[in-house]
Amino acid sequence: NRKQKTIKTLSTIFSSHFFPTIRYMSDCLKPDKPVLDGFENMQKQTYRNRCYILGPNGRQMLIVPTAKKNASRRVKDIQISYAENWQKEHYKTLEAAYRRSPYFEFYEHIFEEIYQSKHKFLFDLNLDILERLLKILQSDVSIEFTDTYQSEYKLDFRNNYNSKEQPVEIPKYAQVFIEKIPFETDLSIIDLICNLGPQSIIYLKDLELK
Repeated sequence: NRKQKTIKTLSTIFSSHFFPTIRYMSDCLKPDKPVLDGFENMQKQTYRNRCYILGPNGRQMLIVPTAKKNASRRVKDIQISYAENWQKEHYKTLEAAYRRSPYFEFYEHIFEEIYQSKHKFLFDLNLDILERLLKILQSDVSIEFTDTYQSEYKLDFRNNYNSKEQPVEIPKYAQVFIEKIPFETDLSIIDLICNLGPQSIIYLKDLELK
């Protein structure tokens, strides 16, 4: 047990995110076994249950509603609310945003499967998404999980991506509405894979922030 705790402490730790940002995915590809923290407390208005895409009118937010009453605040225990058909609205929004993109048609069946699933817990939905994204990127990275809460890790990425702050600048690539909308930086990975397709993995591995 002591050895296992040491390994965990030296691991690269991430929060669980909904359709993560491009920076998140780039960071996630670097360690062999990124570790997701399911025992941290849920923080509102964060990427844990939201993401940003680029629609016809600019940056758009997609939110997964969570149940008002949850047994605990631990991320792994947060339940999703299905009081409204948010899956249908999300998918319609994705179609409007990316139907014209070069690679949407190659991945739309994956988006459909995700939105047709009804995960009880947010953590399970986010894990399902992350595993599918890694397959799309043809990455052999495997995911591990915490078995308790720790406040500090040697490589701690849990607070590296803040949805309330100005997005960090990343290298430009061609986006769907580039003719009328200036480049939007560090959107959800959805934007990258719909626009770059198989080249996305190269972009992510080469991504170096200033």
